[in-house]
Amino acid sequence: MTDRPDQTESSTSIPKGAFQLEVGVLGEELGDHVQHTNISHPTLLLRYGLLENLELRLVQEYNSTEVKSRSEQKIAEQSGMGDLQLGAKIELLNKEDRKTQIGFLSHLIIPSAADGMGEESSASINKFLICHSLSFMGIGANLGFDYRNSKHYHYTYTLSMAFNLSEKIGVFIEPYGEMDQNSNFSNNFNAGFTYLLNDQMQLDLSAGKGLDHQMRFLSFGLSVLLLPN
Repeated sequence: MTDRPDQTESSTSIPKGAFQLEVGVLGEELGDHVQHTNISHPTLLLRYGLLENLELRLVQEYNSTEVKSRSEQKIAEQSGMGDLQLGAKIELLNKEDRKTQIGFLSHLIIPSAADGMGEESSASINKFLICHSLSFMGIGANLGFDYRNSKHYHYTYTLSMAFNLSEKIGVFIEPYGEMDQNSNFSNNFNAGFTYLLNDQMQLDLSAGKGLDHQMRFLSFGLSVLLLPN
């Protein structure tokens, strides 16, 4: 089970002793009067199965940002590494005879990005993960709390619905969003495809847009699972 390309993290960890590499490229545009173009090339998620129900995680990305006015005049441009994230995912409920699985994920964000491209102090991302299997689709939901400091935090949600078109091709649709400390909402929608090259390699393609604000993105990537001997 991969944690890309949707925003919803799966509730299951990878097998003990296994490594999973999830890498991709993301292009995003946001803003109205001033347009921000962000390209992450690449985004990297590295997962390691420490125990049967616990995995360790590392997230890193390289970002390029360009800011333009409505008249296409360039205002600013910057590139550099993003903040390093270290975290873990634990399975709280995952029994073979049950269709619902529950997990919890937490990432510590370590300020290490280039100036102006990351957090000014340590932060965290925390999510409860719920997945439910039906005969014709899988449903995943995340409820989260992102903490920056006492005056900057977000509540987040995702709801992913995934369908298998064949043994190799999958498709998903997903609303997701957040509410900040001032009760301002930001809601989005994305959809995409996955393609299994084999039991341990998957390609993906996804795109999304803001529902109540100016945002759109396109992403593609590859996930590779390395099982222990």
